[in-house]
Amino acid sequence: MYDYSLPGNQRRTNWLLNGLIVFSLGVHVVIFMHMAGICRTDPLTYIEIGLKNISKPAARLIPRPRARQKPIYKTPRIKTVNIPKQTIPPVKINQVMTSLPDTLMERIKAPDLPFVPDQSNIGISDFITLTC
Repeated sequence: MYDYSLPGNQRRTNWLLNGLIVFSLGVHVVIFMHMAGICRTDPLTYIEIGLKNISKPAARLIPRPRARQKPIYKTPRIKTVNIPKQTIPPVKINQVMTSLPDTLMERIKAPDLPFVPDQSNIGISDFITLTC
């Protein structure tokens, strides 16, 4: 195996991490100076914005397109066919058994809960010995 470590077990510093730490410290110093009142970030001059009384522009006059005539379709005469109604013969259905014997289903009993002693007047040391 090749040993890629630097000679003398020197490790190179992570410049990205160091740069982000310095940047974060700088931002925090500016924030704390602003909170303490040392640094003022209020604008010295304000830009005045005013609205002039300008009337609404005239609406454009766009001519409406001509109304199109619907095309006239000539359909041929369709011959009607009389089909007799089909009837489905009734199907005989056997009656369903409604009373089932008890051997098909089994009742599941609720699990037994373990015995828990009365815990209303015990101390913390007794509680620890009960639970462990």
